[in-house]
Amino acid sequence: MIATLLLAAACETTPAAVKRVAEAIIAADNRGDLASVLSTYAKDAVLMPPGEGAIVGLDAIRPRYEQLFAGARLAIDLRIDEAYAGDAVGFVRGRNGGQVTPKASGVPLVLDDAFLMLLRC
Repeated sequence: MIATLLLAAACETTPAAVKRVAEAIIAADNRGDLASVLSTYAKDAVLMPPGEGAIVGLDAIRPRYEQLFAGARLAIDLRIDEAYAGDAVGFVRGRNGGQVTPKASGVPLVLDDAFLMLLRC
C-alpha cells in the first residue's frame, strides 16, 4: 500500500531536512495535532490513500484528518528507507507500522504501509 502526497517543506533542501518533515508529520499524527499536520501540506497537496482515489487540495484533506483524530488514537512507527533532496524537491520513502486505535470500542487497525512522500520547497 502506498500513500503519496505533496507537501510544502522547509526550504532547506537536504536529505536531513526532508527526513525531518516526515518525522514531524508522524509525530503530529501521533499527538492528534491537526494544526501541525495541516501546516506541512501545500494548498494543492495530493493525498493518495491505499485503495482510494486521489484527494486533492488542503480543503479536501482537512476533513479526513478531522475525522481520523476525532475517532482514533494513532501510534505510528516511522521507518525511513530513503531520502533525497534536490534543488527544490525531495522525497522520503519508507514504511509505517504501529496501529490506529478507535477511541470508542473496536479493534485496532495494525499498520504495515509503504509510503512515498514527495516534497517541494
